Amino acid sequence: MSQTQIVDEAIPSAVAPAPRPRPWTVLSSSPFRKLWIATTLSLFGDFFSYIALAWLVLQLTGSSLALARFSSCRRFRERCSWWSEARWPTASRRA
Repeated sequence: MSQTQIVDEAIPSAVAPAPRPRPWTVLSSSPFRKLWIATTLSLFGDFFSYIALAWLVLQLTGSSLALARFSSCRRFRERCSWWSEARWPTASRRA
């Protein structure tokens, strides 16, 4: 028997494709479902805290300039937080 015949016999000729998983089947995993729900609620909380703080700044100052400063400072902090965390690690990450 030659080497090519052995290889040809080892590989099946017709392989059925695996069935495509449905998108929501990942939620059947309890730990993943809990993580997904917690992340979703956290994102909603972040959104509503931004709206509440912007409303508070506008109510306390009555100034659209103060609201613009608040919004730009908050956006700048969000954009640069990855840089500050990488540059100045917290004590819990050093250990």
